[in-house]
Amino acid sequence: MKCVVFGASGYAGAELLRVLSNHPHFEVVAVGGASAKGLKVRDLYPASSSAVGDLVFLDNSELMWVIRSENVPLVFLALPHGESQRLVPELLEATSHVIDLAADFRIKDPTQYEQWYGHRHFCSELLDLAVYGLPELDRSNIEGARLVAVPGCYPTASTLAMAPLVRSGYTKGKVVVNATSGVSGAGRSLRLESLAMSILEDYRAYGLRTHRHTVEIENNLGVKAVFTPHLAPMKRGILATCYLEPSESYLNKFSSLGQDQQDEELYELYSRFYESDPFVRLSRTPPSTGSVYGSNNVSISVTYDKRTETFIALGAIDNLTKGAAGQGVQCANLVVGLPEDSGLMQVGVWP
Repeated sequence: MKCVVFGASGYAGAELLRVLSNHPHFEVVAVGGASAKGLKVRDLYPASSSAVGDLVFLDNSELMWVIRSENVPLVFLALPHGESQRLVPELLEATSHVIDLAADFRIKDPTQYEQWYGHRHFCSELLDLAVYGLPELDRSNIEGARLVAVPGCYPTASTLAMAPLVRSGYTKGKVVVNATSGVSGAGRSLRLESLAMSILEDYRAYGLRTHRHTVEIENNLGVKAVFTPHLAPMKRGILATCYLEPSESYLNKFSSLGQDQQDEELYELYSRFYESDPFVRLSRTPPSTGSVYGSNNVSISVTYDKRTETFIALGAIDNLTKGAAGQGVQCANLVVGLPEDSGLMQVGVWP
């Protein structure tokens, strides 16, 4: 199946090319990258040279011509937030399925979108058409969808870490999420705060109270969230540490059990919840970003601190793979009726 990638000159776009190069059913026939127009992909990303041949970065109008002239049925968008919504109306007339890695169609309420992203939505009439692309929670709605909004990296890690607890009715009140990301999460654009001299030997919090992914976490789980992201001096990876308060139903059912027994009950709860999900890896010890580096897996652990009556759930992903490109391909597989794990079973990189 032919496909086209918009925004392939960015980190998420480059990761898409890497993931798609291993896919047995998808063939990338054209790539876009306004900042690299006319440049060969292999010259910008030498590591991908064996997969992309002589592909050259095209601009959006050239890509639209390819899509129409070659009847390309599948398009991936890896563009900066705000740009997808200007292209999607035309794309839906030219192709069958659009997989958008940006935030443009993740939030159903245009007022909420404007509140968190600082500008109005330019095609809010398509928000109801878009399907939120988190397969572990909503696989059936993704199947056959014309427009898929791939979740953000932070919401993917934190939502999957907390979902079994929240959806079981075992929690109450707000949740607290402290999450750390590698520098690639900020994108490829040149910024002072992303320079090596600003990142190395440093660790910082940012986006307090206002980070855009807060609303995504809240919408996914139906809870209020205190979300504090952090930036670590590493290239890739996200680790989300989530704190939740137990509900009366949980305490009534399990408070008489010891610490180890409660942890075992939680492990069984998560095992049942994710038993059909090929990319969820449950761990009895806290996960690390290194354990998922370069893979589409999410590594999750959960424990109950009986002393403080607090759940601690942790989720680790590669922000460029399960947090972006890999999850996009996972959704594309479902959209076109392929096995969900097609082209995605690569073993992570270690060391």
